[in-house]
Amino acid sequence: MELAAELAAGLLLTLASSAAIARALESLGGRLGLRAGALGSLVFPLLSSLPELVVVVVALARGSPGVAEGTVMGEPLIVSTVALPALVIAASFRRPPGLQASGRLAAQLALFAATFSVVLFPWAVRLPDHLVPAALVAAYVAYFFIAKGAGEGLEGEGGLGASASLALLVASLVGLYLGSQFMVSGVKALSARLGVSEVAVSMFLVPAATALPESVAAGVWAAEGRGELATYAIFGEMTLYSTIYPAAVMELASWSVGPRELAAFLAIEASCVAAALQARRGRITWPTAVVGLMGLLIVVLAA
Repeated sequence: MELAAELAAGLLLTLASSAAIARALESLGGRLGLRAGALGSLVFPLLSSLPELVVVVVALARGSPGVAEGTVMGEPLIVSTVALPALVIAASFRRPPGLQASGRLAAQLALFAATFSVVLFPWAVRLPDHLVPAALVAAYVAYFFIAKGAGEGLEGEGGLGASASLALLVASLVGLYLGSQFMVSGVKALSARLGVSEVAVSMFLVPAATALPESVAAGVWAAEGRGELATYAIFGEMTLYSTIYPAAVMELASWSVGPRELAAFLAIEASCVAAALQARRGRITWPTAVVGLMGLLIVVLAA
């Protein structure tokens, strides 16, 4: 009972804080007049991924690299095989069906597919220390310059004032820290009780909660007819997790790849490639959703 309460407190507090960050950021982005690419691909993922960042940092500080590694692999897995298919299916009922995309988004997806494959290098190839993390950071810098001017301009000032948005942001950061403390402790205890690795538990449990703010915000934007912003938000998060976060874990802890991680990697890459091919044609539709859901099924069977 105590374990369930600890996990529930961590999940709910992290989720509530993440949703509050998303609301504050959307309001500030509207006031600053950011473009869809800058807000969706850069600013929004950087702040909305703070729950995962805190979980990774706390896990590494507590000597639980399995939790950190599972979170890094699990976040793009949940986004590409659950959130993206759900978003595509929901957008299929609009006219024209599917998510709006562009050639620039296809380039971003190609960059993601190329850089995420680097997570296998320390396992498959013997390379000098720090080389792979440095290459990942350099790739994100390149992505920054591709994405910052992409998309249409955003109109409106959002629903909150500047002072209220900043206050909400600060309060949310405190909530994220507390929620992550509960979550890491709960994941460690649950993995010990179930007799499975921390990586297996954290690959599904942590991202299932922390990916919701990005997914819900993208769903709202898609429902409002702002499919471009929704698509940038989803893939901006994935790109962040293909570069900065693996680089941090590789620098601070050992990085291992087993059958479960390999299955997750293949599922993420397949979903991304399918989306990139469709983005070149202007819309992401049901084939990408099918590829993502099939990838999720394979990962579940591999677990």
